[in-house]
Amino acid sequence: MTTYISINKKVQVTVKVKNTGEENIKGYFWFKAYYGSLTESTGDPLADDNAWASQADVSDSYEDSAETTLSPGEIKTMTGSNPVAVADYYSDGDTIDVGVVVGVAPSPDMVGMEGHVDSLKKDDEIVIGTYELGVVSVNFSSYENPSTLDIKVKNTYPISKTATINIYVDGALTHHVSETINASSEQTVSVNVSDLNLSKGEHFVYCEIAE
Repeated sequence: MTTYISINKKVQVTVKVKNTGEENIKGYFWFKAYYGSLTESTGDPLADDNAWASQADVSDSYEDSAETTLSPGEIKTMTGSNPVAVADYYSDGDTIDVGVVVGVAPSPDMVGMEGHVDSLKKDDEIVIGTYELGVVSVNFSSYENPSTLDIKVKNTYPISKTATINIYVDGALTHHVSETINASSEQTVSVNVSDLNLSKGEHFVYCEIAE
């Protein structure tokens, strides 16, 4: 599945590994993620690691800080420690392959160098563009005794996106709401005023999309 990323964002990869065997796996788990125009996987994780390292525009990685034991059937989730600022390496319209190599090293000083276990390449996984998911306007349904707060949200991504909107009243986070916004569209998200617990009088209301 293609991932669309705005050029003003950062890319951070999360990798999940599962012990599909019948015995515990013990060691220092690690992965490397490579971004760029990459050759196809050879099926040899060590060979892929060497090839993709020379081909990639930029990379990310993860390594265990302590020895880990993964039991049969157990899943381990790892997140890259160095998110990549897209604009530093790519331009609007670029399409990027992603290659991931995972391993389990016997000691902390051999992380990334020994214990290559598996590799996976995703062709054209990321498309860079000038995309935006943002609040366009915020208005109450009427000046006196409004029933709803109407928030217009614009999605310029070519796919539907879920917008989680934080609503602040007089500087304090008061409420949040999530809504799916269709691709390349503007939609109005309405929130009942009763959900905001407003007292009588004037209030300053501010809305933003949660990252």
